[in-house]
Amino acid sequence: MTGVLRIVLACALLVVPARAAELIYLGTDGIPQETNTISRTGSNNALYCADLIPPIGITNATKLAFRGGVAVSNTVGIAVYTHAGACPETGSCALVSTTFAGTIANDTLNVVTGLSAFSIPDGTGEMVRVCHCRSGGASNYRAAINVSTDVGTLRTLWNALAVHAGLAVEACSAGTPPGFTGTLSDDGSTNAVPPLLAIGK
Repeated sequence: MTGVLRIVLACALLVVPARAAELIYLGTDGIPQETNTISRTGSNNALYCADLIPPIGITNATKLAFRGGVAVSNTVGIAVYTHAGACPETGSCALVSTTFAGTIANDTLNVVTGLSAFSIPDGTGEMVRVCHCRSGGASNYRAAINVSTDVGTLRTLWNALAVHAGLAVEACSAGTPPGFTGTLSDDGSTNAVPPLLAIGK
């Protein structure tokens, strides 16, 4: 991985608290100071992803939370995939995968506990791929980004050397993420920006 790509990805992601690793945030470069709501577009069950480098990892996490909503009793899927071996493009690659179902009001805090224990790497250069999808209906999610000015710039930097943010070849099934993503393509949409996730024990 080049130094340029490392800088781009490091700006997109991160963590709290610094040493205890009881909680990390994926999708920001620190404790979120500002978030904006992204209105999800694109086809039903389309899987959108971004590759990130977590500066601090976490072991044996069992909880995940994000803010967002979906209309008319649909399902939102969230997954984090490993970048090891052939993953995340093929194989059994999901570090964690979960769904939120029902009619969820805009900007609702969604929390899932009791997940099978999973770990996020500790920022020694290993990437993870953060992905999201929804089964149907209008949906939105919170991201640590200024939507009006930053989306195009960040996506261009992410994808300057290779596509690291965009639409996956593989799709969700009824809002449930697949076991791997396939390759990504830059479709020019704001969906490439990952949702802000809180991951904890």
